[in-house]
This record gives sequence, structure tokens and C-alpha cells, in this order.
Amino acid sequence: MISFTIPGQPKGKARPRMCKSGHVYTPSGTVIYEHRVQAAYLAVAGTVNPRDEISTVEIVAYFAAPKRIHKKLIGENDWLPCGSRPDADNVAKIVCDALNKIAWTDDARVATLKISKRYAMRPRVKVSIVWDEGE
Repeated sequence: MISFTIPGQPKGKARPRMCKSGHVYTPSGTVIYEHRVQAAYLAVAGTVNPRDEISTVEIVAYFAAPKRIHKKLIGENDWLPCGSRPDADNVAKIVCDALNKIAWTDDARVATLKISKRYAMRPRVKVSIVWDEGE
């Protein structure tokens, strides 16, 4: 098992963009955030070691609470459910895609994915990965 935290406001995977010339590219904000995910993983794992085992991934995205939510409702260690953008599946997509060829050979090897969104005092994304060694 490995767990790590990506500091800062969670971000969702943006759709690819197309130029007038027909060239398709990934928006720079998505690329930058994927590099942050990779750096957070490597800070804990220490090395690139793509595994081929089936894995379970749990992602908890903590968003900065908007001003309309009183900070007393959240507290220092508490949280409130979050129903704002980006969509939970886009947050999971950016994390799983960023870890391709770093944590696993392909994110298709993720068999179980649990994602939740919350408001908190400190924005961040917590990721836990468990590999099924028995496959």
C-alpha cells in the first residue's frame, strides 16, 4: 500500500483541445497538475516502478470552502460534503492518468476506485493505492 497527498486545490482532467490546423493537445493546466501528482507519488514511492497487478485506489479531494460556508461548520479536522465542480470522475481521471507508467503499467489495472469530494480548511487530494499481490 502507498498513500500520498497532493497539496493545493483539486483539479479535474480537462478535455483535449484542437487547433484550427487539426492538431490535438492537452491543456497546459492539466499537464501541470499531472506533474504535481507524479511528484507527490514519487516523493513517497522514491522511484518509478510501474506494476501490473490489479489495484484499488481511494481518492479524497478536499476543496477550499467557499465564503458562504462558515468555517465553524467545517472545523480544523472536520469536513463537509462537496457538490461543486470539477466532477468527481474528472478528479479521479487526472490522478489515474498521471500515474500511468509510474505507479502502474496502465490505469486499466485499477479494478476498484473510490472517490469522494469534501470541503475543508486546507485544499488537497489524498490518494491511497493497494495492489492485489495474489493475482
